[in-house]
Amino acid sequence: MAKKELSCNYHKFTSRFEIIKKVEKFFNNLNKNRDTESIKNYKFYIFDDYVTNNDYICFTLAKVDTEETPQLDNVETQQRRPIEKDDDEGLAKDAQFLYHYKTNIIIQRKGKGIATIKELQEFLALKIKSALSDINIDLILQKDTMQRIDEIEIFEKFTFRVAVPQQISLLPLVAPEESDIKKVIDFAKSISATDMRFEFQSKKLSKNRILEAWTALKKQKEYDNIEIKSLSIEGEGEILDLVKGKLGYLAKWEYHGSEITNKDIYQFLIEAYNKNLKYLEAYVNE
Repeated sequence: MAKKELSCNYHKFTSRFEIIKKVEKFFNNLNKNRDTESIKNYKFYIFDDYVTNNDYICFTLAKVDTEETPQLDNVETQQRRPIEKDDDEGLAKDAQFLYHYKTNIIIQRKGKGIATIKELQEFLALKIKSALSDINIDLILQKDTMQRIDEIEIFEKFTFRVAVPQQISLLPLVAPEESDIKKVIDFAKSISATDMRFEFQSKKLSKNRILEAWTALKKQKEYDNIEIKSLSIEGEGEILDLVKGKLGYLAKWEYHGSEITNKDIYQFLIEAYNKNLKYLEAYVNE
């Protein structure tokens, strides 16, 4: 018996009622809609070992790169050769998800190179023939982070750091056509800056406006691949990290066989849901 460390994040499907029902209908009729979808340079499809019941569905979204030519290395000769393939073939990376129908909670197994929440949104939008903006999925924060945000009445500092200076124009807090913003972007590029830090301070910042900005930044991050390296708010002696404060679950998962399977990971996602059941139900019913 072997062990593998698995981790996941929790999200809430917050789209309009009719959109949620269309997504549920898609999952309930998955065998009738198994077509592969194209999103940018990748192909996506749901693997055929999904597990479903009246409460939830566990599924694997395969992400296939058909444009890259796989290569093999010979460690003796230290030479590399490409592998011949057809145009509709490529290396796949699997992302496992749990979607709970009754609470609209989505749990995403974390991993490198696999389908992101944004790509899941794009995939579902194609499947239900809807606009991408109709598919809203929000990150769930830890209980103590949420409570501390509610308890703090006065915020004095709001800070965030963006990985790529050119992405300033994508931020929902600024107008990209403004000349001053363009000057900042041009200057950052001219000095080869890799990231920029924004800090707003006052004796009393607008709490509602900060929370609106935080929500906008989260959504923009998913839709435009903005890499937010840090995001925090300070007030009444508290510093709340809104990046590290997200709800997660980590476990060393035991499995049989030579490698872990999708169904092993589904069991991990089910356990992850049950471990935080009370908090998730309270979060949904707020």
